[in-house]
Amino acid sequence: MGVNKEIHFCFLHMIGTIQRRTVATAHKIKDLSFLINGLSSPKPAPSSKAEWRKTTETTRRMQPQIPDSAPMQPPQPRNQSEYLSNHGTDSIRHLCKLLTRHGQRGEPIVAQVQQTLQTRYQIPDPILRAVEAVRPIVKYQKSKARKGFYPIALYPKTAEGIALRWILQSASARKYTGGRPMIARGLIDEFDAILLGTSTVYARRFATHKNPN
Repeated sequence: MGVNKEIHFCFLHMIGTIQRRTVATAHKIKDLSFLINGLSSPKPAPSSKAEWRKTTETTRRMQPQIPDSAPMQPPQPRNQSEYLSNHGTDSIRHLCKLLTRHGQRGEPIVAQVQQTLQTRYQIPDPILRAVEAVRPIVKYQKSKARKGFYPIALYPKTAEGIALRWILQSASARKYTGGRPMIARGLIDEFDAILLGTSTVYARRFATHKNPN
């Protein structure tokens, strides 16, 4: 008898659960059918000119106003320093590492220099163009077997590092107000001189290419 009572109780509980779910489903179906009927039923057309004018003005206000002569601007990165460190060229990342001193990141300085030169010359990557202009191609090394020097072709990474060190040394040697070095302004002036062809770094490049024999 105890087993029969438990089975009867479970059967009643199952029937009650099914009834509750059936009622909830019916309510959902009723709400969905009401929504579908409301969307499918067209609104009555305006009968007078005043109603037509009011409907047109309301629709016009709801539409977004887009100017015809709006200039299309390219998306700008939120943080240019972070953008340079993640998406910059190898020359820019190498320059950022060389500028890092005493735990201070060099990306803000490079970002300032890059932005100033881009505004001045209207070219996409002025730093890379300046580095390629003063990058040495070969260097001469003294031979141990015989007297004299022989040329060695430089790898691109090595030549880039030499050019960047020359640029940093020349920029650091520039003195401004009060005799204090300003590395950001010095780099801007040095890259400016390289792009104009008046920098002293060209003399160091020519001296490196000169055959000492």
